[in-house]
Amino acid sequence: MRLTRKSFVFLALALLSLFAGMISRNPTVVLVPIPLVAYLIVSLILASEGDVLQKCTPFSSSSSKVVVNRKADKLSIYEDESSEITLDVINQGERIEFLEVLDLVPKGLELSSGSNHHVISLERDEKFSFSYTLKPEVYGQYLFGPLLLRISDTQNLIVEERMCDSSSLTLTVIPKITYVPKINIRPKKAKNWPGEIVANKLGSGMEFYSLRNYMPGDPVKRINWKASARTRDVLFTNQFMSELGGDTIIALDARTVAEIGPKTRSTLVYSIRAAAIVAHRLLRDRNRVGMIVLGSMLEKVQPGFGKRQLDRILIALSRTKPADIWEIRALGSYLSQFFSTMVQVVFISPLTDERAFESVVDVATRGYRVLVISPSPIDVEKIAFSQSKLRRAIALDHNNGADYDDMVSFRVAEQLLRVKRKNKLDRLREIAVVVDWDVSLPFSQALQEATYLWNESVMG
Repeated sequence: MRLTRKSFVFLALALLSLFAGMISRNPTVVLVPIPLVAYLIVSLILASEGDVLQKCTPFSSSSSKVVVNRKADKLSIYEDESSEITLDVINQGERIEFLEVLDLVPKGLELSSGSNHHVISLERDEKFSFSYTLKPEVYGQYLFGPLLLRISDTQNLIVEERMCDSSSLTLTVIPKITYVPKINIRPKKAKNWPGEIVANKLGSGMEFYSLRNYMPGDPVKRINWKASARTRDVLFTNQFMSELGGDTIIALDARTVAEIGPKTRSTLVYSIRAAAIVAHRLLRDRNRVGMIVLGSMLEKVQPGFGKRQLDRILIALSRTKPADIWEIRALGSYLSQFFSTMVQVVFISPLTDERAFESVVDVATRGYRVLVISPSPIDVEKIAFSQSKLRRAIALDHNNGADYDDMVSFRVAEQLLRVKRKNKLDRLREIAVVVDWDVSLPFSQALQEATYLWNESVMG
């Protein structure tokens, strides 16, 4: 409980009148502050009769006079979706003339509609509900923090303020998944379950393999009528190649050095989105997919199938935060302990330091087939630089030639970095398939390049 600005103004006027009366030695002026001080004292006595904001708890608590409950229509959304937050405020005590409610929005969420700030009055046992809609800027898990309740008397002289936790609520924002065509990645050896990998042996796929004589029990739709028409008494049946699945481990570099650029458009954000898209496509094609995240902790998702496995991977990605706790060069030894070399490894990293390159080399020399998808940090910085220069030009009303020197310096530095990065990636391509992803282009183009390079390496 504290005094408002209005109360301090009254006190200042009382002291000023008292001081003026003492200087002028006028008893009438000295008596002027008495009503103001008496008014403040009575207001304090009335406000201290009870603590209105005893606690902030869900409705189940009967000890509170103001109770707040928070809920969301969706606790898990994608990056391009929104969630509606609803708060119920109930007064279990005497009438409240002035109650201010402010629900603090976690950083990273934007208010798209409605309001999280309301000033209301409540009768006894009256409930007030309001809603607002939030849209995320980027993936993550957002914990809604304390709720601010502020109450004052009718004259707005005394105010009581309380930060309370209310009902806990965590909003999970999943990396958005865009459609990509089939990822025709071939492991060293396919597994004996149905999938989308065409194997060079007989099976129940769609690719033609050979012809054989018709046998009783063969489906009529598999009879090759053109080949059978060349003979009188023999029918021929089409045989097809098997379509099998494979094992894939996605290794995500989420270290601090792997985060280049603004928080909402950094290389780590692009890497996480790429991991989500690759996992979704491979699982849709009936492969078995697992994941390892090297960041604030060693996040491990054991290989599995189906939608539940995709949910596990997406939840793990939404929890990812950059940190340097786990040594990336230990990835090769970890894989060799738990997975055979028949597993294909998709390594996603911007490759910003030598340790990332050494890790890829170590994994490849242990016998694993490695596909590296690398969001280019140069292109990320280029996009951020272009946007900052545009905002600066608009703010300062510059023409296009005002920052010519800065632009020339940036282009020179960009070319030097690109040459250095290309040399490193060319050395890495000798032992792995590497895709240098320009993040200004759709990820599907990078995947098409990955498929082509992967199949070329297998055929070679």
